[in-house]
Amino acid sequence: MRNELVLTCCLLSSLPAAASSVIVRRANVTLTSAVAVRAACKKVETACTRFEAVELYCECALKDDRWTPRVRIEVQPRMYITSLDYVSHEFSHIFDFKNAMERYADKVETRSFVSQVGCDSFLGETRARFTNVLFAFRRDSMMRRDHEQSSGR
Repeated sequence: MRNELVLTCCLLSSLPAAASSVIVRRANVTLTSAVAVRAACKKVETACTRFEAVELYCECALKDDRWTPRVRIEVQPRMYITSLDYVSHEFSHIFDFKNAMERYADKVETRSFVSQVGCDSFLGETRARFTNVLFAFRRDSMMRRDHEQSSGR
């Protein structure tokens, strides 16, 4: 037992620290039929994870005489599965989402501006492009985990 605990602690300590700007709520898991999964997922009949209620919150804050973006992203994952065998695979997509959104939030927050107007303008563009960021995440995660491309938007 002690060796298992040490191994677990070592594995957890090697993961990057979670950023406070991305909040992934506990996944809602629905164990259901292949027909219901296909209705929810559109493409597959075994399992999928949908990221619902994705919210991007942005504001500008004054720091050291510069205006910097502050970002928070929230999401509610919803898994549709035909068997419990698919749960760990679907959690890998949630892991991908959290990591991708943390990298995105960090990238946005590295910018700084002389004026609040410049910062607000940048955040307006950031909000406008966010849907494309989500589609790119879906494409990348499906290629990494499922070895296939997502079907359009």
